[in-house]
Amino acid sequence: MQKIKEHNIILKNESDKIVIRSIKNTDLIFYKNWFRDGHILKDAVEKVSEEEINKWISNDTKRQYIFIIEFNEKPYGEIVLWNDNTLIISGERYKKPFYNIMIKFYEKINDSDINYILDFFIKSIKQTKIKINSLYTLIDEKEEINYVENYLKNGFKNIEKELYKTKSEKYFKKNNIENQYEILTMLIKDV
Repeated sequence: MQKIKEHNIILKNESDKIVIRSIKNTDLIFYKNWFRDGHILKDAVEKVSEEEINKWISNDTKRQYIFIIEFNEKPYGEIVLWNDNTLIISGERYKKPFYNIMIKFYEKINDSDINYILDFFIKSIKQTKIKINSLYTLIDEKEEINYVENYLKNGFKNIEKELYKTKSEKYFKKNNIENQYEILTMLIKDV
């Protein structure tokens, strides 16, 4: 059986109706399907073997924090955080470390619950061992569901493309890879 890095972080609201917890080995049964269905590189992921998916998820859990969102004791979605040490933002408003946040739901959920979950997570994550000063997300406006309104309602602000770049730009150009920092819209928030 595949083993992943477990971070053992659990965030619960007062009623225990919402639990946001770091992924654990027993989640892999359903998480592999979520991974295939919801991955940003969906076309690439569809072509890889089960063994490659296992390696991919195992590597992801070493480099990022993957949280499972449980709503009424049922897994509904995920929140992924990763420390982006390649991001450079002009000015002094936003401070390192910068963490990229991605939220995605695989079950139907209403907008007010999404807003509550995102707000609860942002307020609660500050109480954990993860040191975060700024959260950002890259929005693909072509995606049918991109949660942009939820991020904006939770204090994220649009940042102009001229104000940020990545240290990986040369790598993207050299390997003919599309630079997501240039083509997607960034929303950012101080935490």
